[in-house]
Amino acid sequence: AADLLRRRLDWTTAGLIGVMLVAQSAPVAGWMARNYWVSGDFSVVEARSADVLLQRAFLNTMRHDEWGAGFAYYLPPTGASGWLEGTPPEAFERFERRRSSSFRSVALRFLGGHELRDESSGPQTGADANARRRVIDDELADEALTRLLSNPAQHLKVGVLLAWRGVFVEEGLGFLGSPLTQRLADIHGLAAWPRWRRAYGATAATLTNLIGFFALFLVPLWFWLGRGHFECVLVFLPALYLHGAYSLASHFLPRYALPEIPLRITATVLLLYLVWSFFRERCRWRPV
Repeated sequence: AADLLRRRLDWTTAGLIGVMLVAQSAPVAGWMARNYWVSGDFSVVEARSADVLLQRAFLNTMRHDEWGAGFAYYLPPTGASGWLEGTPPEAFERFERRRSSSFRSVALRFLGGHELRDESSGPQTGADANARRRVIDDELADEALTRLLSNPAQHLKVGVLLAWRGVFVEEGLGFLGSPLTQRLADIHGLAAWPRWRRAYGATAATLTNLIGFFALFLVPLWFWLGRGHFECVLVFLPALYLHGAYSLASHFLPRYALPEIPLRITATVLLLYLVWSFFRERCRWRPV
């Protein structure tokens, strides 16, 4: 076991870990420095952790039928789409952001009530206002954490649904939109592309997202277990870690997963290569 560990954790692997740490910390440190410069708050969220945590906490109040309907609701295009045909409306109405009874609306009203009570103590400006805002944010964050941890099983259950939500970064092949769509429409013979995108874009985006996300799991495991390259696990580990963290500590808007896209594309290309190599080896002619 010790020899195996030494082979896996060599200088190459250590260097790879160092590069990943630098790549992950540099943009985060820059954003934290920006927040400190603007508001005096050296953090990632700039005193908005309570907002995110409260929305996540109120999502934990969903019923089982709502949880099941959420898997269809979050498929592209997100919302009351064709995926929900046959589903009772009451099973997904609290996902609709504009409804007063939605998870988001209830959380924001709870947050707004605390802010109004604080304003009643008198106006504050400058450093005092920032300090008071951080105090309120910390108090509300503690309240949200208490709610989140009160039912660990429900929290993990809803986390699975939100992890599913974060898979679908692209909704309807919008990245192939204007001006590319207009350009394709101007080319003779390709004018049907916009109609095709409207008709099949959501289904194509669903398959694209699913393949790219699951490739993040399959490729490192294939390289590790099949070819002995443990360092490949480390390449894709940050994306999987962040995906899990967002599903447990936030309401996981799909745009939060945008940094995963380069790794998803890389993993998909590698998966196609591995599948092609596997069948090439199996189908190679062998003399009897």
